[in-house]
Amino acid sequence: MSLFTEAQVQFILADYAAVDATAKLNVIGGGVSFVGSAGQGQPTAPFTVAVTALVPAKYVNQTYVLTVELHDVTIGKTVMIPTEGGQLQALRAQQAVTVSPVQVPPGMAVPADAMQGTTIVMQFSNGLPLTPGHSYEWKVQIDGQHRQGWWHRFHVLGPAPGPVFGGPAGPTTIPGVGQYTADPSQPPPGSGDDEDSTDNT
Repeated sequence: MSLFTEAQVQFILADYAAVDATAKLNVIGGGVSFVGSAGQGQPTAPFTVAVTALVPAKYVNQTYVLTVELHDVTIGKTVMIPTEGGQLQALRAQQAVTVSPVQVPPGMAVPADAMQGTTIVMQFSNGLPLTPGHSYEWKVQIDGQHRQGWWHRFHVLGPAPGPVFGGPAGPTTIPGVGQYTADPSQPPPGSGDDEDSTDNT
């Protein structure tokens, strides 16, 4: 076993979140799955993502690199955002984390398998330039490695599809509509083999 294999990851998408002086995560409007958008090329509504990496207390004083990256699931690419210089770079946050001892009252002991966490909070108070109608995932890596389940999906709302112009004029012009579909166990009408048919010859 190793820190990587024993680590766990938790996500919260919220209207607002922050870590206080006691390392507790304070959340307002948590559990967000859908983010609004003003339209193509416009930023989304403001939101916050909080990612917590939990590792057993036995790894105290060990250091690892925690990476959080945003992916566009719809097109299968990492989200790129412009820098101040106009260049594009991946929407990624990285932090070197040293597992610190848990502060407990004197005389108390922390079990070696107790999970303790480090939280990265990213607030996007002006939203993000994401594509309406696309699905996105926050993905986590520890020391450059990703594990199954270390991701969180959300969706950017887009407009409902409008009417389609130039299509069929009505049901009778739609291929297959109103056509007779044969029952393989019954003879087709007018074949002369059905019970109601008569022989006029």
